[in-house]
Amino acid sequence: MPSNFCPNCGAKLQYPEAEICPSCGVRIKPPPTPPEEIYAGFWTRVFAYLIDTLILAIPSAIILFFFTAGAFSDATNAFSGIMSPLSGNMISQESFNADYGSLFGPLLGSLFWAMVEAGAIVLGFQWIYFAYLESSPRQATFGKAALGLEVIDGGGHRISFLRATGRWLGKMISWAIFGIGFYLIGFTEKKQGLHDLMADTFVVYKNRYREPR
Repeated sequence: MPSNFCPNCGAKLQYPEAEICPSCGVRIKPPPTPPEEIYAGFWTRVFAYLIDTLILAIPSAIILFFFTAGAFSDATNAFSGIMSPLSGNMISQESFNADYGSLFGPLLGSLFWAMVEAGAIVLGFQWIYFAYLESSPRQATFGKAALGLEVIDGGGHRISFLRATGRWLGKMISWAIFGIGFYLIGFTEKKQGLHDLMADTFVVYKNRYREPR
């Protein structure tokens, strides 16, 4: 129960809940603790994204290797086949140029399309990773969960897979404009990037967030 008298000068307090004695000016109660920031800031989210990037790096490298290994092998074998007779002066420069054009043109094209296919699959894998995990009951990727973060919608609830997909597409737009959309996290009131603004989502500290706004 609050006391009706100042513990310093003994003066009677008009309001028992007073924080400062009006007679002697001594603080009776400690100042109220400011509420903790519930929205995750720029650098916290950068670290979470780095964790996710490391997790995605291994399967992405495997996918890239699987799709390009054959094209690289064919190109290496073709180059060896051209260089072998050339090293023994058994082929003219004109013949080498002709062989180079006829063999390496299609091989380079094959390698290019293999990389395009691998890139498309890697993007698809990343889409599933982010959209599925952020719309799952945990509401976070492994990187976000490791830092105690979760993704919520404008009402403070778990987001749908469709909204999570829109959020991921917003990230692609931010990358396309040289990452400018991500820098907004450091300047918006509720720490929203372009992808958050597009999808009406927020990244919050799970242990600090309690009730929908």
